[in-house]
Amino acid sequence: MEPDSEKSYRLQELYGWETTGCQSVPEDVKLWFSSEHPVYTGYVSRFKVRVTTGLPVGPVEHIHSTVAEFEQEAYKSNEIVCYLGVQRKNLLPPSHSSIRIGAQPVWNPAVLSERFHERGSLRAQVRRTHNKGLKVEEWPIQCLHSLSSLRICLDQWLARLPMAPLRFLTDPYILDRMRNHRIFIAFRNDSPAAYLVLTPIPGRSGWLAEQIIRGNKAPNGAGMALLAAVSHKLAQEGSNFLTLGLTPLSKHGQTEEFEPAWIRAVLSWARSHGKRFYNFQGLEAFRERLQPASWEPIYAVSNNRSITPRILMAIASSFSDKPLYQMALHSLHASFNQWVVQPVSSSDQTPGRT
Repeated sequence: MEPDSEKSYRLQELYGWETTGCQSVPEDVKLWFSSEHPVYTGYVSRFKVRVTTGLPVGPVEHIHSTVAEFEQEAYKSNEIVCYLGVQRKNLLPPSHSSIRIGAQPVWNPAVLSERFHERGSLRAQVRRTHNKGLKVEEWPIQCLHSLSSLRICLDQWLARLPMAPLRFLTDPYILDRMRNHRIFIAFRNDSPAAYLVLTPIPGRSGWLAEQIIRGNKAPNGAGMALLAAVSHKLAQEGSNFLTLGLTPLSKHGQTEEFEPAWIRAVLSWARSHGKRFYNFQGLEAFRERLQPASWEPIYAVSNNRSITPRILMAIASSFSDKPLYQMALHSLHASFNQWVVQPVSSSDQTPGRT
């Protein structure tokens, strides 16, 4: 019998369109498959809420019936469902409630590659990394076992973050689960200093830059150098879609949809005061510098009649395998060490900041 992980990869390769549905997920995420159609989704259960890895992956014409099947199974377990990271929410029943959780920037790689040549500030930043001896190469994933120093880069990057490592849709530990991914490595003195992982989005003939990791030896601008090399390579190959994924709480791509005042207040507070744990504004500013062609809104959609505090708590706790209070305490302790005991530069405050 085909393992569930192999079945999910095969369905991604055939039908993957939404960014979250193509991302790497940890092994503790449950995989659910329709009994009637070639459709699957991943999910974790928190506070009697099934939080999924986006919209179910499969043929569009079967999504509606598969959603009904999945939700019926959840109902039997006394659970409601929250589809996290949905782009095409029109494929879900109109009776479902939703909130906009951010947006993802999108580029044509050829246009982005030209921008690195045309804009003096970007060109100078990449040139400085070259002057410091940085050289970017695409590396066969079959040979990653020979580069144990990539794990050192990851460990150094994680140590600089002002909060505990997140999992679920932001899992940093994907080097051992690379299958149809691609990896670009920035070498300095013949040793990896930073790397970028590309994840295919088959349904859009494009790619997601799922991870940009900087070790301690990476000079400022290493992430830009990686993106410049990636956009150039993808442009040569004729790809027309590249995204850096969800920018949480981004105000770009806003729509005229109603949201309760209490939800707007919570999201506004998180954007303003949550930067000690996750620099939303810094992440957004970095992506804005690259002038995306568009920003696509990203939603959380629930089969509950409204988005409730329990659903928001389930979303927050889905990113950790620890109870929510332990996650908060760990993050507070890490934040205290980073901001008070061992202050770091602003360039290291943002997960994935380049």
